[in-house]
Amino acid sequence: MNLDHDLLQKKQNDLTAIKLADGNIEELLAIADLRSKKEVDAIRTNINATNDNIEALQIIYKDEHPKVKKILKTKKNIKEGECINIKKVNT
Repeated sequence: MNLDHDLLQKKQNDLTAIKLADGNIEELLAIADLRSKKEVDAIRTNINATNDNIEALQIIYKDEHPKVKKILKTKKNIKEGECINIKKVNT
């Protein structure tokens, strides 16, 4: 009985943390229960790959260059989309 209560409390805490994160992908990825899920690991990999691409492009181009602007927009879209996916994973 106590185990069920503890599990329920953990889920409620995670849901509260998700609400408080308010779309902040880094805060969402910090939630322990979410970090352990395969879907979230794939999201983290996607974000890291995008960040690597941004760094590589910024070595060559200034931030105003169309390629850099495009990848920065892609990163924003990924974060927004993945934030929604992370919330779905926990439900």
